[in-house]
Amino acid sequence: MIEVFNALLPLALLVALGAALLRLRFFDATFRKQLDRLVYWVALPALLVAVLCDAPDPGGSAWWMIAAMAGATVGLAAVGWATGWALRLPAASKGVFTQAAFRGNLAFVGLPVIALVSGSNDAVLAKAALVLAPTVVLYNVLGVAVLVAAQQRPDAKLPLRMLKSLATNPLLIACVLGLSLQHFGVALPAAVVSTLDLLGQPAAPLALISLGGALVSYPVGKHFGVAAVSSALKCAGTPALAWVIAGWLGLSAADREIVLILAATPTAVASYVLATQLKGDAGLAATTIVLSTLLSGLSLGVVLALGS
Repeated sequence: MIEVFNALLPLALLVALGAALLRLRFFDATFRKQLDRLVYWVALPALLVAVLCDAPDPGGSAWWMIAAMAGATVGLAAVGWATGWALRLPAASKGVFTQAAFRGNLAFVGLPVIALVSGSNDAVLAKAALVLAPTVVLYNVLGVAVLVAAQQRPDAKLPLRMLKSLATNPLLIACVLGLSLQHFGVALPAAVVSTLDLLGQPAAPLALISLGGALVSYPVGKHFGVAAVSSALKCAGTPALAWVIAGWLGLSAADREIVLILAATPTAVASYVLATQLKGDAGLAATTIVLSTLLSGLSLGVVLALGS
């Protein structure tokens, strides 16, 4: 549990800092929205390219681990969409609700927890990176798809609109670029790699600070009930389904633990950034991230206890 606490506490402190800075008028709502754009269009894409272009090639059981994560992700996306429909959520909320149910914080919670638990074992971290790369691509494809589909009336042009949104999404473009560089063995110049690293490093803290400001800007109370349902789906439903699929695929105990840790992470901060840019319910997105981060302490604790 100490490992989980150490991984989640910095996230909570940065969110609290963002809320305090906006409350103290160190920056205003206009600046916060501009910060969202900076993270969405520059920092996060740079981070994704930097991480994915150096990811090792998948091999052996890694493909089955990827399949387990993909199955759990698609399964919870379907469950989230059906639940949002059953709750009769408005268009701006249904896509956000669905995305929050499946999109985990792999880079900033999952990998640090795995590193702490494994003692920074290179082999374990390499496998985790193999699972992370294609899952990030899947997250962005599904995230854009559900946010666009939720706000469009069904018609013949809907598939074209969704394809256009996917083709112009900076996060998805960054994932495709990073994986292409890795696949074809293209080594970027050292200066370019250093630039991407510098641009990507502030992505997580800036997104968390902006999230804290959003909690002050939006009436969080009215979103609590819906956010609680989505957070429960993310922190309980996703790892439960991943556990079933991992067992069905015959993953070893060590590989299963990696998958379950990644599946049990809270809703990714990137889901809030994406929601703000695609006209989703920002208040619901912010509330779900905070609630799921709190609940993930329990879900990750259970996963680590099962793996010990």
